[in-house]
Amino acid sequence: NMAKQFGPFNINVNALSPGVIKTAMTEKLSYDMTALALRRFGEQAEVGDLVAFLASDESSYLTGTTIDINGGLYMR
Repeated sequence: NMAKQFGPFNINVNALSPGVIKTAMTEKLSYDMTALALRRFGEQAEVGDLVAFLASDESSYLTGTTIDINGGLYMR
């Protein structure tokens, strides 16, 4: 809805949906890495890189979507 409302004003609206990202909060987490295609936690910098992409001109035609950054968790 927001993407439709703000699109005419050249404002893109997207969402990020991170999976398990390596942070102080998750460092002691026991997790079955076989559930992830990449078999590892994500890095904070990888999420930051995605945010930087979304804030750049390279994403100018991307709006109204949710991007799952989760190491392939939802691949079946």
